[in-house]
Amino acid sequence: AVRAGGEERRFLALVSHEIRTPLGGLLGFLELLQKTELSEQQRQYLSPMQAAAELLKHVINDVLDYSKLQEGKITICYVLGSIHGIVRNTVEIFRAAAESKGLTIGLQISDRVPQQLRVDPHRIQQMLCNLVSNAIKFTSSGSITVKALISSSSLGAAMVRLDVVDTGIGMPEGVKGRMFNAFSQADESISGKYGGTGLGLSIVKSFATLMGGSVGFQSTEGQGSNFWFTVPLLCPLEIGMPEGV
Repeated sequence: AVRAGGEERRFLALVSHEIRTPLGGLLGFLELLQKTELSEQQRQYLSPMQAAAELLKHVINDVLDYSKLQEGKITICYVLGSIHGIVRNTVEIFRAAAESKGLTIGLQISDRVPQQLRVDPHRIQQMLCNLVSNAIKFTSSGSITVKALISSSSLGAAMVRLDVVDTGIGMPEGVKGRMFNAFSQADESISGKYGGTGLGLSIVKSFATLMGGSVGFQSTEGQGSNFWFTVPLLCPLEIGMPEGV
């Protein structure tokens, strides 16, 4: 059974990789097309094409990362980077998707969050994107807010917490215990109505655990949800922590 599971994961990774290569070319040409002279109607056609291709890329990346996580082949690469920049960039990535549903999307970054920390910007943004994507998917009216704050700190280090708060459908009490399990959604009707692989939250939890952090959420059915993760990050001594941290 273990061998069969490993072969299945490798097959999924191989197929996903083979799809991702031509998809990258498609996204590149769509971006080039966007820079040409187009009529208003053509631009209206192009926008959902790009959104659909980006969604497919997101799904493929989740499958690839899930396979790598199961094989223990994911590594965290820390570089000097900005949580501020990651949050702002993530909000801009999803602004069009949110506004197309009539949602407002914004951010709140605490003054206590240092301008630069040692982070894995790719993984942090991927985790945040998974949470924002879910929030938009399950919210039909209202708002999405991405928050960054410091939950605790010590000399030269900070526990950074990133929250995604929505005014969406929320969740009933009975399903909350399995939300971070792979391939899990609130109930069978969710995947049929909203789509998705059910891997996003599992990947967020796995990455947070690899970084020494944690995940959690609060949700009220019919009112919305707040999903969050924490990661411990080092602050270079020459930069120092902001006052009060």
